Amino acid sequence: WPYCTGTNTPTETYGEYTFPSGPSGAKYACASGPANNSFRNTGLATLPPAQPAWIRYAGDAGSPPEFGGGSESPMAGPVYNFDADLDSAVKFPASLDGRFFATEYGRKWIKPVEVKADGSPGTIDTFPWTGTQVMDSAFGPDGALYVLD
Repeated sequence: WPYCTGTNTPTETYGEYTFPSGPSGAKYACASGPANNSFRNTGLATLPPAQPAWIRYAGDAGSPPEFGGGSESPMAGPVYNFDADLDSAVKFPASLDGRFFATEYGRKWIKPVEVKADGSPGTIDTFPWTGTQVMDSAFGPDGALYVLD
């Protein structure tokens, strides 16, 4: 069950739910560490404080405009590491070195995201994707992007 999302503010935090039949309770305390009161919990009762999202993905009003609108089903992607010594006709170009390849299952896209020197997200570019829903992706040893859709 999710606890915290986005910037971890009360408007982006889930309410604690009493399983199996409810009710929903107060919002989780994401800044100080949410309580894991699940009857299935065998670990920590209080989780570490949640970290804010690297890229806010909070629906049509809170996402970067490059992400568009529609469903919300982000799938994490790989970071490309260009290898100048790799002899491969299918490797990605040096211009994409260090880019995080964000993927979206429902919206059916792949977006290379610049990672700035301080670690924050920079420009978000389009990518010529003609497949369907991205479930997983990885760069192979040949420098090509492999996608499970």
